Amino acid sequence: MSDLPSVDESFDRLHRAGWSVGEVATAGEWIITGTKGENVLEARGRVQAEAWGRACEQARVVGNWRAAPLKLHRLLHDGMNPDSAGP
Repeated sequence: MSDLPSVDESFDRLHRAGWSVGEVATAGEWIITGTKGENVLEARGRVQAEAWGRACEQARVVGNWRAAPLKLHRLLHDGMNPDSAGP
C-alpha cells in the first residue's frame, strides 16, 4: 500500500489552492508543472502519484517560504531544500 495521496487528491489540493497544473508522461518519468501568479513548480517522479505528491510538497513550500519566485524555482528545480538556503 502506498503512502502517497492519489493523483486525483493531489490535483484537487493544488487546484483548490489556486495552482494551474498539468502533467506529461515520458518513457522514464512523470513531470508535473504548475503556476500560481509568479510562482512556478516542476516535479518529477518515476510513477504518476510520486510526481503529483512532489508537486504538492513544492506548492506547500512556496506557501510557507518568502523568497523571490525565480530564486525559489531554481532551488526547487535543482532539488535543494529552500528551508536550509541562505538569503
